[in-house]
Amino acid sequence: MEFLRHSLPSQQYRHRPLQGSQSIRVLELYPGEPDDILQGRLLEVSLDHSLRYEALSYAWGSSEQVDEINFDSQTLGITQSCSIALRNLREPKKYRLLWIDSICIDQESAFERNHQVRLMGRVYWNANRVIVWLGLGNQQTHRAMKYLKNIAQQRDSSLISRPEKLNALFKQTWFDRAWTVQEIALSRTGLVVCGHDSIS
Repeated sequence: MEFLRHSLPSQQYRHRPLQGSQSIRVLELYPGEPDDILQGRLLEVSLDHSLRYEALSYAWGSSEQVDEINFDSQTLGITQSCSIALRNLREPKKYRLLWIDSICIDQESAFERNHQVRLMGRVYWNANRVIVWLGLGNQQTHRAMKYLKNIAQQRDSSLISRPEKLNALFKQTWFDRAWTVQEIALSRTGLVVCGHDSIS
């Protein structure tokens, strides 16, 4: 997928050091349409305080930065998988609070990365919802998600008589990640999103 380069300020965003031992950053993602420039701001919050945010669980994919998110007069480079997720999860009319490791953690600071990894359990547990982003999907994943929804609506797991219908979902790279067990197991509630399809 190719992204159009927009005319954005060239100054690179620098994360401000976190002040508290239980502090994290959350992204306040500004509303917009899928093709609009990604914009938002990073807020420092404490895990010791109640805050409604959603934590994103997704596969990073390539580390190449192909898009940008604009923080006022500065920009931060992001990967294709991160950009696609943000553009599809962004609300058209309202702000959305998200925790995304590749943006909310200063990837240039080994000290901060190591410290934030130790907080991961609380990050996912404190989130009011964990969003599992599987990618854009296709006709096969659409049919698989529809199949799961039919099973969920009838509340009968014995209806999974043709598990091969789910193969398209399990082939998504999210299922190859080592962190997925922690990210979803520690969540209070989760939402699996694949393209325009979603299921609890």
